Amino acid sequence: MAQITITINSREYAIACEDGQELHIMQLSRMLDEKAKLFFQISQKIPQIKHLKITGGKNLNFLKSYNFSSIEIVSFKGSSIDFLYKKTVQKLIIKHSPNLNDKIILCLKSLPLKHLEIDRSVKITDFSFLRDLKLEVLKIFTGKNFQKEYLPHSELRILHITAGTVFSFLLSEQQIKNLNELVLTNVSIDEKFYHLLSGSTIKQLALQ
Repeated sequence: MAQITITINSREYAIACEDGQELHIMQLSRMLDEKAKLFFQISQKIPQIKHLKITGGKNLNFLKSYNFSSIEIVSFKGSSIDFLYKKTVQKLIIKHSPNLNDKIILCLKSLPLKHLEIDRSVKITDFSFLRDLKLEVLKIFTGKNFQKEYLPHSELRILHITAGTVFSFLLSEQQIKNLNELVLTNVSIDEKFYHLLSGSTIKQLALQ
């Protein structure tokens, strides 16, 4: 058996072949090398991932080397989303991930988020960080300690708030002014709220 070294995409490989086949193997390796280089060049031109959906898993640190603008995390078993820290994520959805809590707030604040959805499984107790974000879409499950001051003043276009227990809540005139969609579940409102609606741009309203 003969031993030869071939090069594929700048990496060397030692292989064995039958005596007399060396030249043929070298010719085949050159063809493979050309195709590998072409594939590599094409792969570098593929646009970055726009939306990524991850279901399950406990450690997603392998995602640190990727950039994406939208991610949905479902049934995540880990307790940290630090793999997203200072990424370019503008849309984040987290569902059925009970190990996540207030510790993810620092990471959330590092993102240029425009769309945020967090369901009841995520144990966030302090939503004051929301006022530091430039959100256009917000869908959250919260408790009675939630305050209107936590919400952005004018950027919001879509707002869904689901409360674990019934509590009173009133948006300011500035906050409600640019809303297109408002869904309040388990939230008590008063007559002043209906007065504010008359000057709003809300097209879809649900009070449940």
